[in-house]
Parts: sequence; structure tokens; C-alpha cells
Amino acid sequence: MVKAVRYPVGNSSGTNKLRFAGNTGIDIMQFRFGFLLLAGAVLAALLPSAARAEWPTYRHDLQRTGVAPEPLPQGLKETWRFTAKHAPEPAWPGPARRDGWHKSDPLKPRMIFDWAFHITESGGKLYFGSSADDKLYCLDAATGEERWSFFAEGPIRLAPTLYQGKAYFGADDGYVYCLNAETGEEIWRHKAAPEDYRLPGNARIMSIYPVRTGVLVDNDIAYFCGGIFTFEGAYVCAVDANTGKALWKKKLRDSAQGYMLASADKLYVARGRVNPIVLQRADGAFLYAHDGAGGSFTVLVDDYLFYGPGKTGQIEAARSDRNDNLVTFQGNQIVVNQGRAFMQTDTEMSALDRTRYLKLAEEKNVLSDEHDQLKEKLKELKKAEAPTDAQKAEIDTLVARMEELSRAMLPYDKQMQECLQWKVPCKYPYSLIMAGEQLFCGGMDGVAAIQAADGATAWEAPVDGRALELAISNQSLFVSTDKGIIHCFSATAK
Repeated sequence: MVKAVRYPVGNSSGTNKLRFAGNTGIDIMQFRFGFLLLAGAVLAALLPSAARAEWPTYRHDLQRTGVAPEPLPQGLKETWRFTAKHAPEPAWPGPARRDGWHKSDPLKPRMIFDWAFHITESGGKLYFGSSADDKLYCLDAATGEERWSFFAEGPIRLAPTLYQGKAYFGADDGYVYCLNAETGEEIWRHKAAPEDYRLPGNARIMSIYPVRTGVLVDNDIAYFCGGIFTFEGAYVCAVDANTGKALWKKKLRDSAQGYMLASADKLYVARGRVNPIVLQRADGAFLYAHDGAGGSFTVLVDDYLFYGPGKTGQIEAARSDRNDNLVTFQGNQIVVNQGRAFMQTDTEMSALDRTRYLKLAEEKNVLSDEHDQLKEKLKELKKAEAPTDAQKAEIDTLVARMEELSRAMLPYDKQMQECLQWKVPCKYPYSLIMAGEQLFCGGMDGVAAIQAADGATAWEAPVDGRALELAISNQSLFVSTDKGIIHCFSATAK
């Protein structure tokens, strides 16, 4: 059972309705007006979902950018809130306070994908899955009232994906479900692994192959992974999104926890505490694993993959077609949009000229890679007890070239620092998305809008709990907290 509490704003009792009377001699202007309204309604129905500013999947799109297609109106006020009977029940507790072996302190939680209900919206309806009572909920996005709910056989930890009138989600029971998004009626379910073994885990009964990657749907194909235990491996699957029929299924010697991403030819799979892996989209074949920090947060923008937050709050940036790390940012989450990157740490928010910064980083890395290669070669040459004259000459040449490379790298640090556009104190470290020229971020008992131009705070509002999940749709900001509460902020009453 759940409880929805509404806080209406304004009076909706005076809604106007267009009426057509039979043979009463309708005024030609009334007819034209009515025709234009009807034509507008038909056109709106034919437009793609993005044009209606929906939020159909986690962080809006298949690349998890967290960028809404249009700005929010000014003057946001809370119009309703929904309070679940049970707060989320995360699978994993937070980390130890420090890693004594590697001398890392304090440690960041990297498995936070189910600390709040993750929300999606389409067609005026809001959806989320519950890790507490194993149900998928559908709410009226305008009022917060429950429309329907559906039971799975295990916790639902990630947001459903909404695609062509259907809702797709995975659960800890090892199944992916496809429901009618309007009614909640089951259309099909698909078992991620050939086996259906279940065991006690995370204080619940769960499949040995739980689905904790969400369901990525594109071009009538649904992609997902089942499996979190490295000793059992995981299955990556592609099924027909309309029928649930398997197109291919491949065993991985790995785990999969966190939302999947997609480019035209690759799938990017988060692995919880460790760095993500990259698969061939056509058949699930393993390509490579990225270097650097791990974590369940991943974003794909242009040709770059950003992932983290690492042990102590790092966002790695890497070329999406290479496994080596390009640069490391200090931060919890990142939004990249129109050549800029916005990062939040525990205490600050900053903006960066992302295009120039990454270009400089790539140029510097080319010089650094050559320097490292020459350094290794120099070590080998110096191992000779009695180097020949030719070897001595080669050593001198290597040393000279390394000094030249070191001098060439010196200006890059200053130029990269100059890419910082602004940095401001910020008390909202838990979530970050963007709409228009404003960043929306969540913190402890509050949410705020930050101006992308200069970092100034444009708007703040209280919420109940840690604001861990944000979504923008239906001209509204939705905020989900770790207490199982969803707040809706709109400019006017719905």
C-alpha cells in the first residue's frame, strides 16, 4: 500500500471545453478555431516523445546524459508529493570508512543505484520500481495519484524504460518484464539466464542472475544483463522488444550492476565497484574493459565515456573507442552539454570548457605516452654493465628527447587550468541534471537550480530526505529521496 498526498495550486474548476452543436448554425470563426485546436492535438500526438519533453528512461536517453530537451518554467512550487509506505531497501550498504591497504580515505559509496526510487515519465504518467515491496508503480504525473501497480517476484532496483506504449524493467528474480504502460497488464517476461536458481541474498530471496542493469530499448530491441556474482558470471541478452523472443544471449565472465549505455555499435556495461566493460552491440561479444576508477555512474557524450565516482570521488574520462583513461576529474557526477562539463563534488560545483580541455589532455597524453615509452627503453639500456659506444649514444639521444618532451608538456597544465569557467561552493552533492541553461542538483533535505552561465543559485526548495534522483518532464521537476518520497515541482497547478 502507498499513500499519495497532493498539494494543489490554483483553481482548475474553470477549465474550458470546446463544444460542437449539431444544426445550430456554428459561427465560421468558432469552426475555424475548433479546427485549429483539433489539428494541433493531432500534430502533438504525431510528434516524437522528445518534443513533448518526456523522460522515458534513466537520465533521459540511451547515453544517460541527464539533459532535458527544453527548459523548465520559472517559479517552481511543490504541487504534490507521493509517500511510499516502505522506503527503498538498498542491496548494498555503504563502504568502509577507509581503505587501509591503499591508504584511501574517506571512501565513496559506488553502489548507490537503488538508494532512492528512480523515476521515468511519459504520456502524463510517472513510473518507478520499488526495492521494498517488489512492485512497479504508475502514478498520474499531474496529481501523484496511483494509477496501477504490478508485482514482480523480487526487488525492482532500477528505473523502467518507456518505449512505444510499453514499460520495460528487470528485477532481482532474474526476469525482465514488458507491461502495457497504460494499464499495467503483462505482455511478456523473459528469463535472463538459462537457469532459474534462487538463493538468500541482500536480505531477500533472489535469483543468482538478478537483472540490475535496467533495460535499454532501441530500434525494437531490448538489451539487458543478468548476473552480479563473478564466480557465476553474467548473461547479456538482446530480445525482440515487442515479443520478448531472444535474438542472442551471451555468457560473460563478469558482473553487471548499473545502467547500460549504447552507441551506434557498442554497449557499455557498468560493473558496480569496478570499471565498465564494452561489448559489441550486434552480438554481445566482449571488446575491452576501461581503465581507471569504478562505480555505477556512467555517461556517454560524443566520443567520450565518463564514469565513476571511484573510491574517493573521481570521474574518469576516456575515449569511447579505447580502453585507456584520458583524464581524471574530482567529482561525484557530471553533466556534459554543448561543449561544457559541469561537475559536483561534496562541497563545490564547477564548469569547464570540456571541448578544449579534452583536446589539450589528448595532446598532452601523446607526449606523456612517448615519454613513458622512452623511459622504459632507457631503463633497459642502463641495465648493461658495459654499454657499447652505440648504446651510450642511444642513451644520450633518449635523455635529450625526454627532456624535450618534458619541456613541451609544461604549458599544458596552465592551459588546462584556464579551461575552468567558474567554481562555486555548493551544498547539493547527491544528484545533477540539466534543463536549458540551468543545472538542477539535489542535497540533504533540499534541491536547487544553478545558473549554467556563472554558478549562481537561481532557486531552492526543501524536500524530505537526501535528494538522490531527479527527472524533468511534463514541465515539472520530480525529486526522489532516500525516504521513499517523490516531490513534484511545477510552475502552476496541474
